[in-house]
Amino acid sequence: RIEGTYTIRRNLADPASQVSGTLNLSVFWRDADMYLPEGIRMSDLEFQAVLGRMARRLKIGGIIPVERAFDKLDSGGEGVLRRQDFMTALARMGLGVSQNEGARLFSRMDGDSDDMIRLCRLRSELALCAAVDAPQRAQEKWAH
Repeated sequence: RIEGTYTIRRNLADPASQVSGTLNLSVFWRDADMYLPEGIRMSDLEFQAVLGRMARRLKIGGIIPVERAFDKLDSGGEGVLRRQDFMTALARMGLGVSQNEGARLFSRMDGDSDDMIRLCRLRSELALCAAVDAPQRAQEKWAH
């Protein structure tokens, strides 16, 4: 948030020039990620890849079902996960997700830009990734 009252002068380069008015300014923004060019936003493919990586690491860590991995972070029982809690959890869980990926992943799932994601959305996305990844895991198991 940026707020302030600014003096407008007849000659902007001369602070001693005659005052011609004031400007009250208040700017607030939520998340600029949705306005970024396609190359910077998280594509569908990257979204699935990052969630798939998270799901695999959760399973390797013995967290099953993976869809429930973030439930305990909902301390208020509201069914939501706040951005800071999500980012802290990613770092502590060692899921192989960079801060940049985590921030873009969160922004992608935060549909209304209120800095919260619904746990039901995260659960369904993780479950979908686990299901989509099943044929790959079967092939990897067969190859070993």
